[in-house]
Amino acid sequence: MKNLLNACFARIFKSKIFYIGLISSLSLSVIISFFVNSSSGNISTVVTLTLMILPMIIAAFVGLCIDPEFSHGTIRNKLIVGHKREQIYLAFLISLSAVSLIYYAVYLLGAFTVGLGILGIKGLSLKATITVIVLMAILYITSTAISLLICIIIHGGKCLALVLIFQYAMLFVGVLGESGDNKILSIFARCIPQGQFSLLDLYTMPDKPLFTAICSISLFVVVTMLSIYS
Repeated sequence: MKNLLNACFARIFKSKIFYIGLISSLSLSVIISFFVNSSSGNISTVVTLTLMILPMIIAAFVGLCIDPEFSHGTIRNKLIVGHKREQIYLAFLISLSAVSLIYYAVYLLGAFTVGLGILGIKGLSLKATITVIVLMAILYITSTAISLLICIIIHGGKCLALVLIFQYAMLFVGVLGESGDNKILSIFARCIPQGQFSLLDLYTMPDKPLFTAICSISLFVVVTMLSIYS
């Protein structure tokens, strides 16, 4: 397992795509900060607006990272030398989840550096801010696991397009779920980043944060099981 993780991280950190994602995440935070400032918004909007966009960047990286593992026969070679399927998947999941959190951290760094500089911190709740940051991290990890599942089930040339389409579809599901008219959609919206954009606020504690965390973690467990045994 350690060798698999080392190989995954080595490949990721040598990839130009990884650094393009880093630059994109940082640039996105700066662009959104100035956009929100021009729209008379606040720092909370800067931080949470990324729930609509960053999953797409993460999904693109997952697709570009995983597809070569299948097309180049890397996974087959790992199985031949004795690595178990579960170990290979977990190495992917851990390394890609780490990437999603790195992108998220870079975005937050830019958002709080630039956003706070031009928007200020008046009225900001420390407790709400910490809660929202933790919830968003959980949501991003779950979103990463979903993208990884898609790439494992349907790999090849369609992989990248499918993960992006699915993330885009979850945007609509999240918007519909926020209305509260459909309980199933509302619960699913709690599990994904796109369903929490208008519900998370750095100025007030979010509604039932533990419920949101449990929903997202539950989906993560289901997706992980499907990925391992699919």
